[in-house]
Amino acid sequence: MPYLTPAATHVSAAEQAYYRGDRESAYQLVRAALLCDPQSIDAWLWLSKLDEDVAHQRECFERVLTLDPSNQLAHEGLETLRLKELLSSFKAPAFAETRRGPLQIVLYLVEDQVITSEQLQEALRQQRLLHQRGEFVQVGDILLRNQWVSPTRLAQALVKQLQDKIHYADGKLSPRFLGEYLVVAGLLTFSQLEAVLAEQMRLRLMGQRVALGNVLLRKKLVSQATLTRILEQQRSEFYHRLRD
Repeated sequence: MPYLTPAATHVSAAEQAYYRGDRESAYQLVRAALLCDPQSIDAWLWLSKLDEDVAHQRECFERVLTLDPSNQLAHEGLETLRLKELLSSFKAPAFAETRRGPLQIVLYLVEDQVITSEQLQEALRQQRLLHQRGEFVQVGDILLRNQWVSPTRLAQALVKQLQDKIHYADGKLSPRFLGEYLVVAGLLTFSQLEAVLAEQMRLRLMGQRVALGNVLLRKKLVSQATLTRILEQQRSEFYHRLRD
């Protein structure tokens, strides 16, 4: 009999629990697996299936892609979540007036008339074609490539989304991404974040994929010590949420 790691044993037990209808036990077993091995791709994928919170599902898929950038199940999961949210937003005839939370980035661009709904639909079509060829590209990158939006305007939309997140959280936002942590901590202004995001996108258009932290260091907006501290806080709080 092949040896199973503790994480794999938990995942196997979770799978059995799920198929006999015991979803709660499956959920607890998957969490136990991740506490044993935070790099278990199978456990992250099962957690995405068992956790009903959309934000948590997205986190699971993104974690899988950090470990395995070509993982088909994670890419398809993110695509499904994104399309569901977009379709849900567009079904409301006056979503801009009635919404009760931040929009998806591309919907800010439509709302502000930076792009048309036709351009958005075409970008989604191109994304699906690329997906079928095994290329996984964000809609924002497709809009940039087609020159339908500039890095500055896309960065503005990202910052606007963050401002809405803070507003709807009554100033008590639990940050998830590096830029959010820095703004919430008062270490970066909205305008500074907009500038570094735009710079990161311009570099990406030139074929240079540079992490946001490196852009911040280049522009001397944060020190290496501060960046290391915030990244450690981000990692620690991620696993704390997992244990809750």
